[in-house]
Amino acid sequence: MNDVQSGDKELVQQQQNNKVSLPYNPEPYTVISKQEPEVTVKLKEGVTYSRSIAHIKKYHEPLVRLSEVKSEENSDSGDQDTTSEPST
Repeated sequence: MNDVQSGDKELVQQQQNNKVSLPYNPEPYTVISKQEPEVTVKLKEGVTYSRSIAHIKKYHEPLVRLSEVKSEENSDSGDQDTTSEPST
């Protein structure tokens, strides 16, 4: 059973043109409504689509990489040395 609710972020299956194309559009869609067996989803640009519930899957926000966090800390701290050398 697919637990889809209004407001959820979902990925929508797309046609694969070749072996390296992605099976799902990487842009997350927002669920507007659900009427089994279909859901209505919307892109952030406002375009809406109706798709079978079998052709969507839950979108998970990407985890922040430690290097990105350190990069943000260094840019916020001003003129600190951004090189890191192992301490001996």
